[in-house]
Amino acid sequence: MTVDRNIHIAIIDACEFTLIGFESLVKNRINDNHNFNFVGFKTPDELQDHKQQFDVVIYDPLHSSNFIINTKADIEALRMRFPAAKIYIFSASVGVINISQADGMFNKHISLDDLTMLWEVIMNRLGTTGVHYEMNITVKRQNRSRLTCEEASVLRGYSSNLKTKQIARMLGCNIKLIYLYRKKAIDKLQAVRGSTFYHSIRCILN
Repeated sequence: MTVDRNIHIAIIDACEFTLIGFESLVKNRINDNHNFNFVGFKTPDELQDHKQQFDVVIYDPLHSSNFIINTKADIEALRMRFPAAKIYIFSASVGVINISQADGMFNKHISLDDLTMLWEVIMNRLGTTGVHYEMNITVKRQNRSRLTCEEASVLRGYSSNLKTKQIARMLGCNIKLIYLYRKKAIDKLQAVRGSTFYHSIRCILN
């Protein structure tokens, strides 16, 4: 079989099964004439130090035990380091946290068929510009109910048994702002009902 192209894909996820899952998905496809090289990383910082240029970056903002979520800064840094790469969010946070700047967002709670669709989207969009995807199978609600990264980070900080002063220091803001983030997050959670939503929240807090 003739190889049309070598495609380098970075997976940023503390869970090694994400990398294994994508490798298995590609291995079982018989129509691809590309050679796929997957490399796994636990954090965006680990990827920054890698010498290889990547065509695709698949990224979970909940990548580590660090409670702080800052997708904007992470994606901006990745685009500076890999200007030609397509960057996709693949996370349980899709639909729960307000995320932008990525080329596409896909919720982890999807079926194998949907994962195959995700892969088709990724492959079809290589080398293109101006198209954004959001595929969120499990959580449906209006944008106003989504948490900001700061609000989600504060909830994650409290769930890690950190004190308010510690959270404020690590987020670089004052205590009053932490209380405001917490109140806004709780108000949004109380405004939305449904077991699917709370299941996704538990994934984020854990």
